[in-house]
Amino acid sequence: MLGTVLRAAAIPYGPNLTLMTAIASAGGPAEYAYLSQVAIVRGTLNAPRIAVVNFADIAKGKATDFKLEAGDVVFVPSAPYRKLAQFGERVLGTFVNSIAVNEGRRAVILGAEPTQITLPFGGGGGGL
Repeated sequence: MLGTVLRAAAIPYGPNLTLMTAIASAGGPAEYAYLSQVAIVRGTLNAPRIAVVNFADIAKGKATDFKLEAGDVVFVPSAPYRKLAQFGERVLGTFVNSIAVNEGRRAVILGAEPTQITLPFGGGGGGL
């Protein structure tokens, strides 16, 4: 079990092992897992076969669970928009925090000037 799961690890094979039980054994998908494109690699290094499975549909009960075989490698990729979503969360968090700080200052200090909002871009900080 590799990729965007909580605990990437070798999952012991059993005759009833499915994609759902394997992902659950790895602690479940991590944040920003791209569940509609889970890859299962089967076969040898010289002749691998790859199946792409929509795990999101399996989890919702819209598709049948995928039966795994001994030696299968399951890879849960990260969402393609992961970095953009993380950046958006950082911007929103910083914005909300700055509003809270400014409102707190205004409540305590009459006529207080607002503080500057700073977003970290790369290694340095840039004010807005």
